[in-house]
Amino acid sequence: MSQESPLKLECSECGSKFDFDLSDMDFSEESHERSMGAELIVTGEYVYNCAKCNSQISIEYHRSEYPLGCVNEDELTVDGANEL
Repeated sequence: MSQESPLKLECSECGSKFDFDLSDMDFSEESHERSMGAELIVTGEYVYNCAKCNSQISIEYHRSEYPLGCVNEDELTVDGANEL
């Protein structure tokens, strides 16, 4: 994973600042055979409630490699908070 950890986040509702360590996220991997070999897809999702206002914050990660070792996508999406 090339994303930096911990993420520095700020709740969109109350402005509370906090860190999120990507290693806390559960990841799943799937692999599919294609013409140039295997394609690897890694996804992760984590739902967090703000400690101050209890608003829901979701963090999603998506990465694909095809062929293996060649990163095509490496995307992190945060909803309910802003990255600092």
